[in-house]
Amino acid sequence: MRFFQSFTFFLTALLSCHHNSPQQQPSQDFVPQAIFSDRISQGIVQNNDITEASGLVASRNYVGGLWTHNDSGGESAVFLVGAKGENIAKFTLEGVANIDWEEIDICPFQSIPYIYVADIGDNSKTRSHCTIYRFAEPKITGTTHATGTIKQIDKIRFQYNDGSRDAETVMIDPSTQDIYVVSKREEKNRLYIIKYPYSLTDINIAQYVTSFPFILSTAGDISPSGNEVLIKNYANIFYWKRQNNESLVETLKRNPTALPYTLEPQGEAIAWKLDETGYYTLSEKQDDKPVNLYFYRRN
Repeated sequence: MRFFQSFTFFLTALLSCHHNSPQQQPSQDFVPQAIFSDRISQGIVQNNDITEASGLVASRNYVGGLWTHNDSGGESAVFLVGAKGENIAKFTLEGVANIDWEEIDICPFQSIPYIYVADIGDNSKTRSHCTIYRFAEPKITGTTHATGTIKQIDKIRFQYNDGSRDAETVMIDPSTQDIYVVSKREEKNRLYIIKYPYSLTDINIAQYVTSFPFILSTAGDISPSGNEVLIKNYANIFYWKRQNNESLVETLKRNPTALPYTLEPQGEAIAWKLDETGYYTLSEKQDDKPVNLYFYRRN
């Protein structure tokens, strides 16, 4: 596995393609640790409507299933794929626009698993506020090609306390219900918190709490137990494990460990497996090449 430094030219090229991106590289190098295996292909994503997968999360209601969605301007829908990439289900969100959907998460709320879809992309940093849509996870009774419409949707609107930010990473702490947002374009990506309880009517404030020694964050996930955290950018996956009873903020203020990751065409999605034995990654589609679902198994 390569050192983080070996991605310098790759990241420079990526930065040049992103408007208002920083022009400096991270100050640290990270050597991937073999806590998890190299990637294992699980199969091809079979739903041809999934072309710009920008989020991924393990279903709580469908064994082995993973929810995903498309990026900005796509249909306002979430898709359920199987652990081998099978096409399981599609649900449309009624009355909701996909301005720039970038992330999806699931967290139990009042003993019911709720899906959170984050409309948080803001390439030009001009949005007055962003919105996270929350709804109860659908229960799928069939095995393939289920469809439906989500009508009961909560809207968690927020703005940053220090000005507009572009972001692609949202994570919900299952122990507190707090929402964490990671910015994308700063030289050191920034972590924000929306404390629970949050308003479903007024605009919430996402408070800056710390920064990271890396750039271009595209996805993240807190393990179902709440004890481990993953954040990825285009070239790396970063990992933290909670110690004792520390808060998530205390955990994320420590330097991360790099994990194995093989570059994908535009890898913008990561998710823990529900039993926490590994993590999945998924990329946007490039040209007419099929999209692989990958798994990294815990060693």
